[in-house]
Amino acid sequence: MLFSDNDLAAYMSKNFECAWQELRPVPKARIDFGNGRVLVRTLAGNVATWICMPTGLSASESATASEANVAIDVIPALFTREQYQARLEAAHALHAAVRDLDGATTVLTDWHRQRAALTRKRTAHGTAGDPHGKKLAAFALPQRGTPFLAKAMVESSVKQSFLVEDSAYNQTVRSPQAHALLALPRERDAANEVASLTPKLYKQVLGVDLDDPYLGLAPYVIGGEIGRH
Repeated sequence: MLFSDNDLAAYMSKNFECAWQELRPVPKARIDFGNGRVLVRTLAGNVATWICMPTGLSASESATASEANVAIDVIPALFTREQYQARLEAAHALHAAVRDLDGATTVLTDWHRQRAALTRKRTAHGTAGDPHGKKLAAFALPQRGTPFLAKAMVESSVKQSFLVEDSAYNQTVRSPQAHALLALPRERDAANEVASLTPKLYKQVLGVDLDDPYLGLAPYVIGGEIGRH
């Protein structure tokens, strides 16, 4: 697994204060074949890495801030070890540049706006990649009312051998959307910016509605409408 890489773990421990949060229990599919055999499999999930800094009344007082924080960057889903660490290093450098600025949030939104435009430009002149054959087609489906997650879960029992392809997809498709999300005006009164942005990131970028108990699969496995409770 990416996070068990010793060199990466050492880099993260040295440069970041790491914390983990499980947003919901891992969903499992259970098939009873009726002959004493039962198949149980976990459904593919998603992970997002937020890089943030504490903030108080001003960025210059961030060292003594409370639990409030501001999002510097987010890494959507999985990347190769090299690309993942490169993203962490870029965020670390960005933090060093803005941590003493009272207008840090404005600088960050401008930076993400530029990154979104740059990534889209690179993609337009290259290839976005389609690691599992149908992901790009599935990504366009939400605009027509069909949940991305239903198809993605079926297609994304992705093992280590697909990590390079997934990384390319996440870099060219998901990253620009994540940058665009962070380029939007921030909620000034948000007690915890990461907490307020996470549901939007999962729904708009990763295709997972955290408020939907069936994760968009209801019409396909039990019938009924999307988001059925």
